[in-house]
Amino acid sequence: MNMYLATQRLRITQSTSNQDTIRNSCETLDNLTLDLKNSYNIYYFVGKAGFGDCNNLYLMQPIDIQKSILHKMQNFKLVPQPMNISGFNRRMVQIQFIRNYVMHNDSLEVLCRYTYRNNKVLRKSADRKEYQALIKDLEKEYMINDKSSDYLLTI
Repeated sequence: MNMYLATQRLRITQSTSNQDTIRNSCETLDNLTLDLKNSYNIYYFVGKAGFGDCNNLYLMQPIDIQKSILHKMQNFKLVPQPMNISGFNRRMVQIQFIRNYVMHNDSLEVLCRYTYRNNKVLRKSADRKEYQALIKDLEKEYMINDKSSDYLLTI
């Protein structure tokens, strides 16, 4: 496991991502490493890992592994069939934002409207519509009406 974590750190630090992304990824990897060391075994760690942890681990993987995961999920009909890897990755990040807003009792309207709420930076129209469509899809999937959408993903 230590070899895997060292390989992930090397891949992250050598990536062409911006410095904030590299720093955040390294911090996430440090936290996951600590959690793993404090876990009884790998199965216990994976069992208690949150959605954000799993998503971050997935996004740290090389593109060929990401594609393999997407393909397997499509085979099990867990994701829409006509979806490419970049669309899937974008959707996973958006779902993570939605989940975080719901779990922290924030407004989904605020999430749809603002990129950075504290600075009052508005989302572009296309981004806002994308979030709204995804929330509607999730509402349909879980048969939630509009009045209860703030409780989305708490099921």
